[in-house]
Amino acid sequence: MRNDRSAKISIQDAEIILDEAHISFKSCYYHRMMRKFQESTELAVKGLLKYLGIEYPRSHILGLIIKKEFSKIGLFSPDELKKLAYINDTLNDTLAFDREPGNLSSY
Repeated sequence: MRNDRSAKISIQDAEIILDEAHISFKSCYYHRMMRKFQESTELAVKGLLKYLGIEYPRSHILGLIIKKEFSKIGLFSPDELKKLAYINDTLNDTLAFDREPGNLSSY
């Protein structure tokens, strides 16, 4: 079900969190930066899906839905979709196990 208000709020939140990621980067808080970039990206994707009226799973791993649903609307090329899905899934998988401050070994 399409929800323009909720989509707009998600995208606005994503923009705020992206600004926080940039602040964390400038302050050399890389563990916070990675978490904020991931959160911002996820909210932006979910906001777009809401705007388009596309149901999505309650999950942080959105690669499959990105490839499947975004390919239908032609917003991205197949190669771009593949890359976006890979980045989403890899970043989420990495952050799920390695969010300790100062530990950037897997980044």
